[in-house]
Amino acid sequence: MASGEITRGVITQVPVPASSSRSAPREVFRDAECRLLLQSVNASGAALCVTDGETRVRYVNEAFARLSGYSRAEILGQPVRQFLVSDRVSEYRFRKAVKKIRLGQTHETDLLLTRRNGQRLWAHLDSSPVFDPDGSIRHMVTVLTDITRAKLHEVLQCVVMEALVREQPLDHVMTLLCREIERMAPDAIASVLRVDRDGMLHPLAGPSLPAHYLRSLDGMPSGPSAGSCGTAAFRGEAVLVTDVACNPLWTDYRQQALALGLHACWSVPVHHRDGRVVATFALYFRDCRGPDPLHSQLVAIGTHLCLLAIERDEAHRHIRQMAFYDALTGLPHRSQLLSRASQMLVEMAREQAGLAVLFVDLDRFKQVNDALGHACGDELLRIVAERLRSVVRDSDLVGRLSGDEFVLVLPRCSVSHVAAFLERLRATLSVPARIGDTTMVLSASVGVSLFPRDGSDMTSLLRHADTAMYQAKRVEHGSFSFFSPP
Repeated sequence: MASGEITRGVITQVPVPASSSRSAPREVFRDAECRLLLQSVNASGAALCVTDGETRVRYVNEAFARLSGYSRAEILGQPVRQFLVSDRVSEYRFRKAVKKIRLGQTHETDLLLTRRNGQRLWAHLDSSPVFDPDGSIRHMVTVLTDITRAKLHEVLQCVVMEALVREQPLDHVMTLLCREIERMAPDAIASVLRVDRDGMLHPLAGPSLPAHYLRSLDGMPSGPSAGSCGTAAFRGEAVLVTDVACNPLWTDYRQQALALGLHACWSVPVHHRDGRVVATFALYFRDCRGPDPLHSQLVAIGTHLCLLAIERDEAHRHIRQMAFYDALTGLPHRSQLLSRASQMLVEMAREQAGLAVLFVDLDRFKQVNDALGHACGDELLRIVAERLRSVVRDSDLVGRLSGDEFVLVLPRCSVSHVAAFLERLRATLSVPARIGDTTMVLSASVGVSLFPRDGSDMTSLLRHADTAMYQAKRVEHGSFSFFSPP
């Protein structure tokens, strides 16, 4: 501007000697032009900042003040760096921009800024040098554009996708997402709860919430008055509670929340493609308040990325189920059974403990298939599998070998314990079962081999248990037999 000078936020008129009376109208025009320019810059929605050669702020317009959250008086004369730099990446980009401008080049970059209230936003900076008549650089002019919405999606998606590519567990991915969102919105506390098919809640992530609080949520049922998250899962729609202390939805849970200083909670359900609610994404606040536009943007992106991660996890579980488990009964199939049993043998050998292998073969299964059909035969196998699950310990292993043959592996088990277990198993299997329109009594012949007496590897133990099963079947259906060498 030929007729003006930038001094601490205002443009002052530089006196111009009147060389003739005919120049007066021209000076008046220039003065009006400067005022119009100044008014336009202040009224512009684009944030503008002018710094001197030492990068101290000489002028900012109203849009810059609104963007930063500071008044113009607080900004002027200060190093511009303190308003533009929030992390190491921003520091590096800022230094690079200053270096290029001092070389007389224009430069564009994206920086993460922190507003006065702690809220973070992304801005695109377009910076240019301002030269003196002698060619030296006197000022730097920067125009800032708020690109938070686009950048948030880019940054959050990058965090989640990188974790997914690395095959990180779902809870780890969700924790990364929550932490990044809290970094963007430090006035909010993020959490993700998984919702199972029975409507029960299970914490996936909540890095800023105490562990005991998250544990208290595990297994909590969704319902019409189950806090923000449980109610959101039940209704299938967002639930905003701006005052936990007096909202009836929080009657049963408010004391826990208030004890942690949590006074508001906004929870949004995450809908699967089939319509069911698979998770809730929530923001807690320490004040009685609702979300601002930044929170809304973060939650919109967060719920989308939650769904992406959960669908990936479900797909992996399904693939694992098909790869390692029997599709009909859900039990480990032959290869998975042998692999896990072999690992158990290594542990038992190290502990010098015993282990039993039980080979279970249903009696007269072919007749059931022939008389009632394969659908009833499949139902019978599912019933047997469920009953076998019901009698074993968490440390035991149950698998389906093939057809109507099942195998149980019982670690740390003596002969007397196996005998007692077999009686319990026979009683459980003999309970009448309703299959189609028919009620039948089930029975199975069971062969037993013991480690280390009957073999040191799973192949030998399984073969000997199979031999013992045929010994039992020859004696009487529904009986059991321990392996004895011929």
